[in-house]
This record gives sequence, C-alpha cells and structure tokens, in this order.
Amino acid sequence: MSGGANCPETPRQKMIGMMYLFLTAMLALNVSKEILNAFVVVNNGLTTTNANYESKNAATMNAIAFAYEQDKQKVKPTYDAAGLVQKRAQEMFDYIANLKKEVINVTENRDNIDDAYGDTVSLMNVGAKDNYDAPTRYFMGMSTTDGTESADGIGGKAPEFRAELEKYVEDLKSAMKSAGVKGIDNLGDLGVDTKDPEEKSSEHPEENNWASSKFFHLPLAATVSILSQIQNSVRNAEATTLNKLLGNIGATDMKFDNLEARVVPKSTYVIQGGAYEADLFVAAWSSTTNPKVIVGPADQLDTSDSLNIKFKPGADTTIVPVIDGVGKYKVPASALGERKYASIIEVKNTSTGDVVSYPLKVGNEYFTSYMVAKPAAVISPTKMNVFYIGVANPVSISVPGFAAESIQPSMSGGTIKPKNKSKGEYEVWVNSRGTASISVSATDDQGNRVSFPKQEFRIKKVPDPVAEIAGVSTGSIAASKLKMASGMKAAMENFDFEMTAVITGFTVSANIGGYEQSKKSNSYQFTSEQKSLIDKVKRGSRVTFESISCKVAGSTRKLRDMSLKLQ
Repeated sequence: MSGGANCPETPRQKMIGMMYLFLTAMLALNVSKEILNAFVVVNNGLTTTNANYESKNAATMNAIAFAYEQDKQKVKPTYDAAGLVQKRAQEMFDYIANLKKEVINVTENRDNIDDAYGDTVSLMNVGAKDNYDAPTRYFMGMSTTDGTESADGIGGKAPEFRAELEKYVEDLKSAMKSAGVKGIDNLGDLGVDTKDPEEKSSEHPEENNWASSKFFHLPLAATVSILSQIQNSVRNAEATTLNKLLGNIGATDMKFDNLEARVVPKSTYVIQGGAYEADLFVAAWSSTTNPKVIVGPADQLDTSDSLNIKFKPGADTTIVPVIDGVGKYKVPASALGERKYASIIEVKNTSTGDVVSYPLKVGNEYFTSYMVAKPAAVISPTKMNVFYIGVANPVSISVPGFAAESIQPSMSGGTIKPKNKSKGEYEVWVNSRGTASISVSATDDQGNRVSFPKQEFRIKKVPDPVAEIAGVSTGSIAASKLKMASGMKAAMENFDFEMTAVITGFTVSANIGGYEQSKKSNSYQFTSEQKSLIDKVKRGSRVTFESISCKVAGSTRKLRDMSLKLQ
C-alpha cells in the first residue's frame, strides 16, 4: 500500500505498510499465526464482557419488573419501555452476530453465505483469519475508476450496518422519552459510535468515513474482534438505558419523611337514622420543606384552564402559615351569611426542583364554604306551642347539620308558607280551633331525603282586644281629655303579634238630669250627638261605653263595656 510521488501515503497507509513489513518478517519466522491469535484472545475477552453485560441488564430488568408488580399503573410506561429496550438490544446483538457469521463464511469461500459454519466455528480454528481482502470487500464494497479498483464503502454491508446502529440508538432514546425520562439530549450516542473520523485526509477522501475507519484492510481476526466490540457497545447502551428507566421510577415523586393517619369527617353532627361519614387517609409531608398555601375569594379564582388553575391577577390572596405540612387558615367571622373561599397549595419537588400546584376541590367545585350566623340558642317551650286563627303565625325551622334551602316542611290542620326560606322563616295560617302538626324533611349532601318526627301545636282564637279612649280603658279620665278625643280604639294587650283591631261601633250612655240618655256610633269615631251628650256630663259623673263591636283576625267581636268617671 505505497504511493508514488503524485500520490503520497497517508499516515494510515504508512502505518499499514509498516504492519505488513512486520507481518512479512513474522511470516519468515513462522510466528504470524501467534500474532493473529492475539486478536482471538481479545475477541474472547469481549465475548465474556458481553455475557456479563447481559447478566447485569437482566438484573436491572428484574428490578423494573418488581416495581411494576408493586404499582402497575404508575410503573407501566417504564416497564413497557424497558421491554422494548431489551427487545431492540437483542435484535441488534443478533444482527451483528449474523454479520460475524457471514464475513467468516465469505472469507472461508463458503458457497452459501448463510452456512452454519460461521456460527459454530471457533475464531481460533478459522484458517483464513489472516485474510484482509475478503472482509474489506464484504463491508466496504469495491468500485473501479480508471482501471483502478478501490474500496469506497458504498457497495458493501457497512452503510446498512451503520444505519441499523443509528436507528438502534434512536429507538432507545424514544423508549426513554415515552417513559418520561428527562435529559435525553445529554446522552449523546449512548456509546454507540457511528461518526466519521474527526481528522480528515484531503488526499484520500475515501478513508474519511465510518466504514473505512472500522473495516478497511483489516484481517478477519481483527474484523471479528471489532464486531464483538460493537456488540459490547450495544449491550452498554442497553445497560445505560435500563438504568435510566429504573432511576426514573419515582424520580419525580415528592419526597416525604413524615406520615400520619388522619380523619376528616363530613360532619360531626349526625341525625339518628342517618350515617356518619369520614375520609380516612395517610397524610405525608416533609419536615424540611413546607408547602405554600394560598387562600383567596372563590370568585377571584381562574378555572378557565383546568390544567393551570390559578388566582386572577390582582386577586386579594393570603399566604397562610403551615405547621407540619398543614395550612392553618383562620379568619374572623364578621359578615353574616355564606362565605366561600378557594385555595391553591404549591409543593416543591426536591428531586426535580419543579413546583406543582394543587387547587382545592370539593366535589366538582374549586372552592369550599362555611356559614356565618348570629349567636343563637334553639328553645322549644312544649307547653306554649300555639297557633292563632286568622293571623300569620311566624315559624322558624332549622335542622342542625342541614342547609336551610334543603329543608321542606309540610302541615296538617293549616297551611305553611315560606317567608324567607334561606333564613328558615315561614308563616302558618289556621282557620279553626283544635290542633295542627308540622312535619319536616331535609336532603343531605348525598341527596338522601331524611324525615324528622312531627310536632303538634294547639290552635286558639286571637284574644279579645281592649277598648280604650285616649289611652284609658278603666277608672277615671279628665273631662277635657275625653272631650278632645275623636273616637275609640282597640288595643291588643299582652299580645306580641303585629295585628290591627278596628272598632266598628259603640254606644255612649250617661245620666243627664236624672234621665238615662244613649247615643250610638256605627264606627270608631264619636258622632256629634255623642259629643253633645258627653258635654252635658258633669264632673264626678260616669260615662258608660257599651255595645262595643270590633273587627279583629277576620271576625267581628263584642268587647266588654267600659265605664269612665269624669274628673
């Protein structure tokens, strides 16, 4: 492999030339086979290394399989990717083993390139292991230019081999990507070198490629050793990929060092016949890294993107203190009524540095609520359960543990209507004496209807009003005060209902000059005749008001007579 003056030798050619001189000398000394046998020793060592890689890779795969059995849903992407890696590695390994078989058969002049000879014969026993022409032609191909035959790497097996190796690397990276492994771009070629030589020769460009750097003008023993070394790279890439997959299991999980069993009851108040419900779970937190708990008004939470729940810009939020991984939210209960708030808990993954947000969600809503009410006690005097006929009887109904809107009352012996349902305020109307009963049912958080025992009430008529004039109903009255009064009124004494009673008529009687005189009014006002009669009454004498009729609670009643002494 020497060149003329117009074709200077490359460093590689000079080296090969020196090797041939050395080989020729060794042939003269009958030791050439021993030198070539050194390649056999190297090849045997690489074969042993490949077997060790295969054993270690199997152990790594067993570890992944064990993790899969513990948590199939979580580990499945990794487990599937690892299975694909093993399959592709074995396919690539077998592909190279087939190249070994074929190049041995070609070099040994076997008629059938698929002859089993190349698989079964020991490299030590191959007679043509010093042949370099046949391996070069097999991998590099040969072309003739201007009558000169040369190897160019186009027609041989090398281009296909190189493409298979590149695809193998891409398949392994794709498997890692499917399992969520990060930093894949930093892994390079996984140790499977398919690059052209970095140092280029302008005089011999045909040697500036991967094929020539691996297979040009090398004896069969060296070629087989190089193929074993590439198999070694294949197993090494498999090992790197499997270890990355194994390490990725739980790599993005949060790291916690505290666990505690906790219970969150849906309600600590349970109605007899109902059911107590609670969530029992294990709470985990890190003693070194507390989460960030942000609380704000429910109407200031942006839920338009379900994958990125956050508070709106400028929202009135508060960061609450965290103790043992639990946010302690405390706010004064000032304004009455239902209060709604939202919360986002941010947790930093100490393994990756990523911050993950967890919005508070109750049912299908991204908020929770509580009710602020005035301090009150529920008092039910059983002997005073009375409804009055003809008036709107106010009733307040509440069931501890149930929202006011979920309560549904019904009544027998009367009619019950809501006045302000959200506050539990109702009105009851009854028409006749006797008894009435109210039954109550309510709907719990699960949509179940719960019924409660009915309660009975007595029905009475509204007590009679008391007739009065200028605020006086009995005893004495100043004559001037009586004469200035325009008429008679009806007062509901000791009756707390807001009710109007109207006098519809009365008679005024007095003794004038020894004779009893009476004058009648058909309304609450004094008639002119009644006023004239009252003017004639002397001080110290009495004026009697009788036949007093009054309309109250939808009916007309006769009130007791009234006698007043003029002062």
